[in-house]
Amino acid sequence: MTTLIQLLKSYWPELLGLLLIVALIVLFVWLRRRQTALETLPAGALIGAWRRFLGALPREARAHARRCQPFVVLSDGQARVQALIGGNTDWQDKVRQHYPSATVDRHLRAYLASHQVVVELSPALVAEPSSDVRRALLRLWGGMGLRRAPHVLLVLDAATLELMDPDALSALAVRWRGQVALIERATGFTPRVQLVLHDLVDLPGGRELARVLRDRGVELRLPLDETFMDRARGLKDTLPLALGSSVEFRGALAFLEESERRWITPMGRLLEVLQRPDPLLGAVTLGELTLSTAERELRAANPFTVAQEPARPWTYDTLWHALGAAAVAALFGVFPMMSFWSGREIIEADLLTLAELNRRLDAPVAQDADVAPNPDLPLLFETLPDCDPNAGRGAVARALTPADPEEARCHAEKLRTLSRQQLRLRERFLEPALNEAATVGDVRSGVLALTLTLATPGSPLAALAATRPEVFANTLRVGGARLSVEQVTAALARGEAQKTLPSFRFTGGGYGLGWVELASRVGSMSALPWASPTDVTRLEREAEALLDAPFTLSLYDALVAQGLSAELAARGLDRDTVSPGVPDGAAPQDLPAFLELVATTSVCDPADVAATVSALVDQVASCARSRHVEETEWDLGVLTVRPAAWEGLVSRSGGYAVYADFVAQGGGEGWPWMSAPPAPVVVQMSGAMLTVPGAYTRTAFESSVVPTLAGASERLDAAAVEGPLRRVLDSFIDQSLQGYATRYAGAWTEFYSGLHFRSRDRVDVEMELQRWSGSAGPLLDALGELAKNTRLGGGGEGAAPPPVPMTRALSEISAVAGLVGAEGDDPASGPVKDYLALLQELAAAFAADRVAVAEDEPAAALIEALDQNGQLTLLWLETHEGHEARARAVLTGAGVPPTLHGPLLTPFPAVYAVGAQSVSDEVTSRWRPLRDTLERLTSRYPFNRSATDEVDVGALTATFGPEGAFWAEFEAFIAPAAERVGGRWRGRGASGVRVRLPSDLPDTVASLEALRAALWDEKGEPRPIPLRVRSCALPPVALEGYVATEARLSIGFSQVRAYNQRAEALDLPFDWWRAPEASLSLSLQPLNQAEASARPLTTTGGASRWAVLRLLDRSAPSDDARCPDGLAWSWSRVSGDPAASVGFVFETDPRAVFNIQLADDAVGGAP
Repeated sequence: MTTLIQLLKSYWPELLGLLLIVALIVLFVWLRRRQTALETLPAGALIGAWRRFLGALPREARAHARRCQPFVVLSDGQARVQALIGGNTDWQDKVRQHYPSATVDRHLRAYLASHQVVVELSPALVAEPSSDVRRALLRLWGGMGLRRAPHVLLVLDAATLELMDPDALSALAVRWRGQVALIERATGFTPRVQLVLHDLVDLPGGRELARVLRDRGVELRLPLDETFMDRARGLKDTLPLALGSSVEFRGALAFLEESERRWITPMGRLLEVLQRPDPLLGAVTLGELTLSTAERELRAANPFTVAQEPARPWTYDTLWHALGAAAVAALFGVFPMMSFWSGREIIEADLLTLAELNRRLDAPVAQDADVAPNPDLPLLFETLPDCDPNAGRGAVARALTPADPEEARCHAEKLRTLSRQQLRLRERFLEPALNEAATVGDVRSGVLALTLTLATPGSPLAALAATRPEVFANTLRVGGARLSVEQVTAALARGEAQKTLPSFRFTGGGYGLGWVELASRVGSMSALPWASPTDVTRLEREAEALLDAPFTLSLYDALVAQGLSAELAARGLDRDTVSPGVPDGAAPQDLPAFLELVATTSVCDPADVAATVSALVDQVASCARSRHVEETEWDLGVLTVRPAAWEGLVSRSGGYAVYADFVAQGGGEGWPWMSAPPAPVVVQMSGAMLTVPGAYTRTAFESSVVPTLAGASERLDAAAVEGPLRRVLDSFIDQSLQGYATRYAGAWTEFYSGLHFRSRDRVDVEMELQRWSGSAGPLLDALGELAKNTRLGGGGEGAAPPPVPMTRALSEISAVAGLVGAEGDDPASGPVKDYLALLQELAAAFAADRVAVAEDEPAAALIEALDQNGQLTLLWLETHEGHEARARAVLTGAGVPPTLHGPLLTPFPAVYAVGAQSVSDEVTSRWRPLRDTLERLTSRYPFNRSATDEVDVGALTATFGPEGAFWAEFEAFIAPAAERVGGRWRGRGASGVRVRLPSDLPDTVASLEALRAALWDEKGEPRPIPLRVRSCALPPVALEGYVATEARLSIGFSQVRAYNQRAEALDLPFDWWRAPEASLSLSLQPLNQAEASARPLTTTGGASRWAVLRLLDRSAPSDDARCPDGLAWSWSRVSGDPAASVGFVFETDPRAVFNIQLADDAVGGAP
């Protein structure tokens, strides 16, 4: 206890630091485990994904990523964010240049572009309000080391914005505002918030508006300030107009007219929540609203525009790294200083002790009469090897006195080897033994302390003890009593070489330190869970070599004996003449048995690797079965060993080696549970063969897997396999079972998914319906096999339930088994009978005659024209009710999850696809004559501006008017098979079946609908084409003696006059059905004839029903800077009149109404 207290006093700084480090490590591990157990999202999950993204980048790209402008993208869950990012940044180009510029995580996506680094958070993560998510987000933003204020893009889907519930929109704004506050708190920057309305082209008219903006070079952005609502509502008045396609112009206007309802009002509600005062979150810095699209050729505005802002050179992230490095350096610097101070204290203590002993050198020695020599001390001295490498060097030199220099070098090398071995002995055995004995306070501790002192080269205490042993004996207490002078003297005398040699046997070096090191390694290895066969074999061979070698008591004596033996042999002397009658050194009593145990115990090595899991269990049980060794301890002098521990290690190592060999031979298909699986399950369908390997059948499971699981525990218990090896084996068996269960369920899921309904043509469909709906068809066979092999553990009331991994893996696919009857019953007795009845009903309807249709049915004409398959499909497309919906109800009622409905629903789309082709053919046949009529009509003026023949107003009305022949035919035979989506027609469809319309029909009908809306109102009455005309300034200089005084544009009874003043735009009604006349005149006044009247220059639209449009055709785009975007009419010099020109601006072009889209070409346009 005294020694322990002295150690604590001497080494208290190191012990205190060590205890502090251990406590911190334990606390850190406990907190991490507790946090991980409670977290819904680990705190380091997001920053870990970011660091993996940076780590995958080259060095120069990582530096570039920190300098780029950061963008944080938050979406409503509906917007196509990846398309937005890919269409407006060039990160995909970096990937093509071998830069891994994107990462995908369940919660975070990161992209690196030339000037931006984009971080997208999943909507589910943003919607999660837990503290774990908040902690993870704070670590992400704080750990990214941002050098610029991030831009936060709040992305909304344009098509679904108006459909969002106001409360849901407000909740979304609240969540987004919280995310902005987290970013500001973690980074110290105030983020700039932008709203993005994406995708613009999904709104009616959005594509046309994007084209107009593209042609004008305008990006549609609105500042998010107090003027936002007014600016948004005023877009219609400020939209740049062009005399282009009327379809584009009307579409753009339609978009802006619907803006209030579609996005302005929802955006206003969103901004109100974002700007609402909140003392806990602070104000949000709003930037602008961007209307964007992912289509590069139609891009209206790029929300990822980068402004040149200075990057922050120093970040909190860098500062914390620097502080952390300084803290680590300081920590590692403290411990050497503490060790230095502790060493000084030890030296000072030794000097004080030495001074105290010197002070007592001349004092009279008081030998206690009641202290008798301990009879155990000589025995303890005899069992300890010599430890001082310097002791006896002179005696060795005197005894050997080799004359040969080579022999002297050899002995010097042996002495150096002896010194190294004795130092290892002191550090590895003597000092630990001293510490162990000091806690007990017995006599041995004192002897070890004395020996340790003598074994320290250059120790002043050792020199003092050699000079005055009586002082040393009175100072050192052993077991509460002092040592006698004789005992100290006897210990010191062991450092001198004996004058006579003990008798010895020498056959090549003796034990040396070999048996001590062997015993130490055996003791330390016995505490391991298992060891490699190579390590055990190495110790076995060392023990075999030591069994044939003699035992030498002292390393020093062995060295001396070797040298003197050679010297005596060289002089022809016998050793007995030098050392008569001295007994041999005695080895520890248990050493031979210990060496015999190690030399004869080997690791189990089966001839073949186990072929199955069951064979593995048998081999492990056989190899791990230990020999019976008595539970005792063998005393080897300097340490003790337990033979049972060594035998247990070898047994465990054999079992683990068998396990490791079996694991190493496993492949991608997992480890086998059977050597010869049963026959596979095969069901022949019409177009495919469904197969399941025999290893994944109920027969294989019950004959191989179940017995292995049932007997493994019993066999391992019988072999006493326990501890770490048992835990490893149990875990491996569980892992193997989980893998087998996953493959078992996967095989039957693939089997079920392979149900194939052949539908190459109508004949195939009809035959397949008969086969599938039959009571002895392949479908029922397949479902019966699936039910039999996924219903495990159904062998009766006493049958054991299947293992949990099998039940869990088969939980989904086994639901399909609920369709068929119970085990042992007719498979068709379950809910599948209702499904088969539906198939039989569908087959009858598919083969039946055409059905009668009521005359008031909206699609009566088209239905009457179709065959029975087309009628069946069209009725289904109109109502979305029928056999497929009823089949879904049957499957759901039987417990089959919706994810597994697909294979059993394949007959219905196949039947409807046959009918959809019939409908498509009928629509195409009806469209061809309509197309011919269109081509004949649109080949005339004003549809074809180069034509001389004109369209009669009556024919135009009879064909394209609201009650026209075209629309009657269209509504009767085409519209019932089509639907309008986003203002355009497309074929009806559902469940992967769709009617195919002629490729030119959607665009052509769209342009005809625009024509009808422009020329007639909702009541069918003709509607004037609105003309808004503004005159340009007259020519400012004289024209060959004349000056322009007035320009006049006349349409019917309406006129627009131009003078030399700023003109206002006027509205002129163009009553196209009245065939109004149109003319343009310019009045000229002679300069030198004051009394002369003005002379007009006149041009007209001619004698045409479409004179207004003919007049416009006689114009050309104006090149006068005073008449931008205008049309100019020119007169050449004729009959003495001067050459002149005049311009008018038509804000809308009435000719655009007659641009009809046929195929890929527009009928009309410039000649």
